[in-house]
Amino acid sequence: RILLSFLLLQSILILWIALYFTIREKENNLQIFSVQLADIQNQFLASNRFLQNFLISGHEQSSFYQTKEQSDIDTFINRLKSDLIKIEDLKSSSKKYNIDLESSLDTLKYFSEMIIHHSNDLKNAYLQKGFKDFGVEGEMRNYAHFIEDSTNISTVSILQLRRHEKDFLIRGEKKYAYKFDAIISELMVSFPVTSTEYVYLIKYKTSFLKLVKLYTSLGIHGDSGMYKEIYTLIKNTDYQYSKVNQKAGLQIALLQDNFKKLLIGISLFSLVISLILTFVLSKKLTKGISDLEKRMYAFIKSRFKSDGAENAYSSKITEIARLNKDFLLLKNTLNETLEN
Repeated sequence: RILLSFLLLQSILILWIALYFTIREKENNLQIFSVQLADIQNQFLASNRFLQNFLISGHEQSSFYQTKEQSDIDTFINRLKSDLIKIEDLKSSSKKYNIDLESSLDTLKYFSEMIIHHSNDLKNAYLQKGFKDFGVEGEMRNYAHFIEDSTNISTVSILQLRRHEKDFLIRGEKKYAYKFDAIISELMVSFPVTSTEYVYLIKYKTSFLKLVKLYTSLGIHGDSGMYKEIYTLIKNTDYQYSKVNQKAGLQIALLQDNFKKLLIGISLFSLVISLILTFVLSKKLTKGISDLEKRMYAFIKSRFKSDGAENAYSSKITEIARLNKDFLLLKNTLNETLEN
């Protein structure tokens, strides 16, 4: 019985310890989830500098137009793709830990996918636009230089065209594009359609209008276009990250509070069960001794007279049975001594 009592109390203790570490593990998992979510947001914000580097100077690198690769814009896009994988992992973890974030994370994933899509469009638009000797800009410069060096068009007219061209590229105001178009259209009328001057004026005009369209599409000088779309998406994505972080924080705090209450409840339940078991087992363990004590007291109070009923008493506990045997021996010895 003593061994059984020990094993029962030991089982309760082991169960409590197992539940404690299980709850602690769940709390640690929630903390890890929160840290991972914050890390993704921080990486997203840090990635934006690569986009800025590309827009400031990265697109001016000759290697970009030769290889169609540029470290800044490629790093920005690859980091966003990495974020998508991490967001999917967070979705799986949120389901596992019973955190209701699936729709919020889907929105975050959608914004990230849109930024990747628009960033690829931005990269392709810059490849098409070119810089100096590359793309449409390089093509336009070559036509302009040819007109300057190899045609009979007046220097004044060429200077006017180049000035309006530069004014548009620097300021982005459409009025300079209109002035350029008006002058070059007037010049084209002055030459036969088959002439070299006319052919190259057409090519120069077509390249310039392509460039105007690309500048407008990119939104280099305006409050619209790809620039605006990407930065709006970045702003919305950052805001969504903050919302997800806030929502996750509230749910994690609630789950942790529930875990603490559960742990307290389990601890109190274990304590009550332990006390009940201790009381019950102590009663059972001491019942034989208590009975023996009562019989001894009754024997002494009867002035050492034996009624013979004690001989029928038995106990399953070896130690109690031995004490009872010794008690009977003592009674018999006393009775014999008194009779003599």
